[in-house]
Order: sequence, then structure tokens, then C-alpha cells
Amino acid sequence: MRFITVAVACVALCAASANAGITGYTINNDGDGAINCALDSWIDEGEATYSMTIVGDQFWSPGHMVGEFVAPEDPSVRVRNIINNDTTFAWTSYRVNVYMNKVFTISTAPADLLVYGPAGWTATLTQQAAPIVGGQYMAIIDYTGAAPLAINDTLDFGYKMSFLGSIQYCQEMIPIPEPATMSLLAIGGLAALLRRKRN
Repeated sequence: MRFITVAVACVALCAASANAGITGYTINNDGDGAINCALDSWIDEGEATYSMTIVGDQFWSPGHMVGEFVAPEDPSVRVRNIINNDTTFAWTSYRVNVYMNKVFTISTAPADLLVYGPAGWTATLTQQAAPIVGGQYMAIIDYTGAAPLAINDTLDFGYKMSFLGSIQYCQEMIPIPEPATMSLLAIGGLAALLRRKRN
């Protein structure tokens, strides 16, 4: 009878620890003013799976969200970003570089790598197998639109990532302007440089 009691207690303890998942987290802007985002919601979906929604505005490129997940187990997080275009140009695509200090994966399943809006935008993932300079692991997600995202419009996109235990996290967010706009920005930058040289 004692053996059964111990076995039941062990099963209950293992089940509790298997669902421990993330026990602490921080997500913040890096403070350079390029992007102003905040964690809007954090949902425990159970079985060490979570949903995180970030909302905010992007003023120039690139913008960075940095943070840490404290996790004794191996959790998964669905990241949803709702970002308003407050730059001075329309976005034809939007690159998200995800950096972590340990191995991680981003799901390629259609339900896990997607764009909620606007219609006609799609996602393409490039996962780096080996660490880059500085020992960071990296994944690149390119969100591309059939029509540009106009100034003051909102891009709503997301992905699911899985990782091993506690990890440091950085999401770098880079809106890409239309080719014509890029030319104007380059001309404007060159004109400013020439003005400085004359002075």
C-alpha cells in the first residue's frame, strides 16, 4: 500500500513540473525611440505553451524589443505583433530578426507563421542552424505584401517559437520602404551630407 501512495505522489509531482513552462518574463523596447511597443497580453495556453501579444508604433527602422524568458522546462510561445506604421514611408515588406542566446526553433506550420492583416501579406522563414557572431542564434522572417502598407496603417503578424529552458530574446523589426521611396531617402541623405560638407 505504501508503494502505491509513493507512486501516485510521484506521478502528480512529475505532471506538475512538466507543465511549469515559463515562470517569469520581461519584454521591453531598447529605448532608442525607433519603436514604442508594450506587452498587451500574456496567456497561458497550458502544456507549457503561451500566447504573447505586443502592440505599438514604429517611427523608424530598425526597432528592437528585448527581454528574457525564465523557464525550467521547454516552452513554446506564440508571438503576435500589432504594429502601426508611423514612419514617413509605405512598407512593401517587413523583416523580423529573432535573436536568442540558445538554440530555438520557429514553426513553419501555416497556423504558426502567419499574417492576420492586411490581406495579401505572407511570411517566409529562414532559420540559421549555427550561431552567428557573438554566439547568438538567429531566425529571419520576411513579411511581404501584395500591396504596400500605407502610413498610419497597421501590420498584424505572428509566429510560434520553441526553446530550451531560460533564454534571452531580441526581436529586431525592420520595415522596408517602396523602391521609389528608398531612392528619395537616399537622395535626401546625400543632399544633407553635401550641405554639411559646405558648412
